[in-house]
Amino acid sequence: MESFLQNKIYPHLPVALQNLAFSVYGYAWKHRRFGGDFIDELKGFESRERFTVEQWYEFQQMELRKLLLHAHKNVAYYTEVFRSIGLTEYDIAKFELKDLPKIPMLSKDTLRKYGTTTLVAKSPSKGHKFFTSSGSTGTPVKILFSYKTDQKWQAAYERRCRNWAGVNRNDSRAMIGGRKIVFGNPAKPPFHRVNFAENQIYLSIYHLSKQNFKWYYHALKEHAPVYLVGYSASISLLARNMLDLGLPPIKLKAVIGSSEKLTDSMKAVISKAFDCPVYDSWSGIEACALVTEHRDGNLYESPDAGIIEFLDRHHKPVDYGTEGEMICTGLINYDQPLIRYRIGDLAVPLAPNTGMNEIQMPKIKEIVGRTDDIITLRDGRQLSSFNRFFAEIDGIKEVQVIQIDLDHFQLNLVTEVNGDKEVKEKVLASIQSRLGKVHVDFRELPEIKRMANGKFRAVISHVKRNES
Repeated sequence: MESFLQNKIYPHLPVALQNLAFSVYGYAWKHRRFGGDFIDELKGFESRERFTVEQWYEFQQMELRKLLLHAHKNVAYYTEVFRSIGLTEYDIAKFELKDLPKIPMLSKDTLRKYGTTTLVAKSPSKGHKFFTSSGSTGTPVKILFSYKTDQKWQAAYERRCRNWAGVNRNDSRAMIGGRKIVFGNPAKPPFHRVNFAENQIYLSIYHLSKQNFKWYYHALKEHAPVYLVGYSASISLLARNMLDLGLPPIKLKAVIGSSEKLTDSMKAVISKAFDCPVYDSWSGIEACALVTEHRDGNLYESPDAGIIEFLDRHHKPVDYGTEGEMICTGLINYDQPLIRYRIGDLAVPLAPNTGMNEIQMPKIKEIVGRTDDIITLRDGRQLSSFNRFFAEIDGIKEVQVIQIDLDHFQLNLVTEVNGDKEVKEKVLASIQSRLGKVHVDFRELPEIKRMANGKFRAVISHVKRNES
């Protein structure tokens, strides 16, 4: 029903009614995320921030034992996995963090295969529903969230992301994200919608261009949000347009980037355009780990959100200062536990602080995230992300988007069933609904070629910026 309203009714409403529909949706989300246990959980995340390294170790070990026992008793997939490795309830009672490698890792393919069946608890908590990830490499997964999980996860984000950046959930915000809120080819301005329930303006990533930029600038000036969140590369494009056009800065309290790698040069551009500090963050809809930037300039892992192992290609722990694959065990979602989940990202861990008055959470030097190209279209629009293009399309394992010229794309596609015509049709419809009548060639592959670090670039463009 929600999908029908969003895709069949909403696109045909006038802007004022679209704002109203968006606000009704926002009200429901606000109640779901910030009601119930939210305040109590928020206090908990705040109270733990001054834990010592030793306290964090003890906390994670106890929480891990609780999670493993729950998974053993209530999640069929793990009941079988633990049986196969001989892990009993007696073993779980004395399980230590150093024992985690005894448990097999969980791949995205396995999560896609069993994520809606045996990887779900027998009796999920109230308000549970599945959400689809936006899959940065075209590998969407379905994640089960209950009210309880949503509220605890939002409490973690509120304390460790918003509060650390000096803002809170009640402050007005602007967001630039991948949700499709503006329809039509070509689309007509304005290129934002208003969520009155949460005092939010939502900016479309699909219509960013110098030609359209005045609409984004005027929306930010008119609504005067306290802070801005969203895709890092899209925010950077927004900021670059402001500077290139010589427009005065729009003063914000903070900018929080996510989903894409936030480089130092991007930070500098964004900070100049919005005259404020810029903070990095990393997580994912899987809600099994959280890394956020503190005002002291450090990136910290939240040990009460999840346990992160950093492993080399031989699945051995890396040294501090060395890049490793992030293997995540979530401590928040008991309805769909993810234990030793290969989330697909890399990072460089650092030794934690040990000073008396310092935060002693695990430190991260950097998230080795996506450094995809910017897509430039014939009408001047620039896109930094294809994340949500394929999120709702079942049957896709991996996608790589290659721009040949302004109107011509090649899609390297790995599907669950080779030659799946329906998947191709849905992918084409999704792309053309956002980009217009571009030409798309499909190339089916058994696997997309990786770089040395095991990742692949999700978006590659052979179009030079000056061609636009």
